[in-house]
Amino acid sequence: MKRLIPTDEEWFNYKDNKYCSWLFSFIASSATFYNGNLYYTKKQYIKDMPLIKKYVDIRNKKSIDDKMNKLIKLGYITEDKDNYYIMNHTDLTYLLIDRDLLYNICVTKSVITIQVFIYLMNKMNMKLNQYNENTYNFTIKELHSALGYSPLSQNNKIDNAIKECLQSLKSEGYINYNIIPIETDKSIKGNYQIPNHVLTFVCDTIPKQLQEVKKEDKKAETMQK
Repeated sequence: MKRLIPTDEEWFNYKDNKYCSWLFSFIASSATFYNGNLYYTKKQYIKDMPLIKKYVDIRNKKSIDDKMNKLIKLGYITEDKDNYYIMNHTDLTYLLIDRDLLYNICVTKSVITIQVFIYLMNKMNMKLNQYNENTYNFTIKELHSALGYSPLSQNNKIDNAIKECLQSLKSEGYINYNIIPIETDKSIKGNYQIPNHVLTFVCDTIPKQLQEVKKEDKKAETMQK
């Protein structure tokens, strides 16, 4: 089963509404479709709060409730006594993602890794759907900007974190990419970088190698019993 993740600039590119965007993503991925509506029970909202805190990267429930109220105020979500309802907005663009994959990456990866993964998945889908191309070229600086940092800022700590995220995603089979050594053109204002990371694969289900690990763990657990 696939669920909706907002990917337009206002609600996904980590600007003022980034926490609302992540909360909306979680609610949409966890909602149930019935009678033409996507709904998410308020009881489930309370039950899922520990996972929501990890996904949204906010540890305070009141702050998360404030983001929910903002979504309701802006009309992205409506509510009644028992449920929240996901509104169908034609002005939002969405990315379909497998629910099990979303759950798996939320509980096993850091927030920044989740951001990088979904950003690259969205870009890969765009290249395929709009240009019928199955690769996407990017730079570390591009991901730096996508995470909400100024493209002109020089923050080696963030760039190193992004590189670690990419390596982690690649080693576990979530993505695959190649690096082409290309020198930066120092003569261009802003130290412009030619895209030198070539994304060749983004998984749409839990990576097979992780599925195999789970099978082996379950097999060992059964043998111990």
